[in-house]
Amino acid sequence: MTFEPILNAPLAVQIHVYTVVPAFVLGAFMFWARKGTRVHKLLGRVWVALMAITALASFFIHEIRMVGDFSPIHLLSILTLFSCGFIVWTARKRRFSAHRKTVLALYWGGIGLAGAFTIVPGRIMNQALLGGSQNVWPIILALAGLCVGVLVIFRRDKPLIGRRAAGAALALVAAPPLLLGSGGHALAAPGATDIVTRTPVWVWPLLVALLWLGWTRSRPRTVPKARVLILPIVLAGIGIGSFFSNGGSAVAASVLLAGLAAGAATGQKLARTEGKLLDDAGMVHLKGEWVSMGLILAIFASRFAAGVAQGIDPSLHHSPAIALPLALVSGFSIGLTGMRALVQTGLRT
Repeated sequence: MTFEPILNAPLAVQIHVYTVVPAFVLGAFMFWARKGTRVHKLLGRVWVALMAITALASFFIHEIRMVGDFSPIHLLSILTLFSCGFIVWTARKRRFSAHRKTVLALYWGGIGLAGAFTIVPGRIMNQALLGGSQNVWPIILALAGLCVGVLVIFRRDKPLIGRRAAGAALALVAAPPLLLGSGGHALAAPGATDIVTRTPVWVWPLLVALLWLGWTRSRPRTVPKARVLILPIVLAGIGIGSFFSNGGSAVAASVLLAGLAAGAATGQKLARTEGKLLDDAGMVHLKGEWVSMGLILAIFASRFAAGVAQGIDPSLHHSPAIALPLALVSGFSIGLTGMRALVQTGLRT
């Protein structure tokens, strides 16, 4: 990662970057923070201002010219300005459902989805974040898939429940492990038989144990509050260890944060559909769910695919092609299980 391409870029590009990055971080924080407070309102005004400046600066950026000096990307800038005004209007009119949906759409569409395509080879952010790497399409598609998945889930009026919720959660995190092997080294990959025979023996008992854990969470059960927090704590430890073992870059941290925000929002939505689970004795009456199974399998698949890829080509250690998908999976899993556990135990409403 280097800031030189940004520092040498035109002023409009610098303004665009210096406003959208704080908006990205601030937006992720606000998803976690309590809504309706003075701090929320103040930070909301700052966030809307940052997004408006980001959109205005984009009209002076002409890296892609399709219609004169402009491209379809500038239509998104117009939509962003309209959305900023609509966000303010809905807040003042106390139309909180429309307000929330517009903020989510602007964050995951205007920042997330559009941001994923700023790292296309040849663009300034690709040079700054990935050193001009050409094998970034798996990362781009994974990030785009995450953003589209979040938008689909949170634009729905009806909640996702049961196996549909598990499928949606799995779809959000399935792209990275599937795309880990689709980069420039895919042609050199060994066959499935070679992969299975060369895999350490302990991996298969681990997979069986994980499948059993996922199955147990599909059954109704009553547990103490502390036990509900075990899975998110374990996933947090695994995710943090994976993050630092793969280089711990600023880019990976940003992807981890995006996954964390998406997972937290998803977890909160899922938990609220379950109703009150905590009784007067402090016990949590959990309903059976398949989301945990989907997350467990996604984490296993992503780490397994990363290990295979690094075994084929040791140069992939600390490579963004490995670190970023793993950060995305880890962040989403930690955010979803953590926020859901906080709501289930009554630590957060």
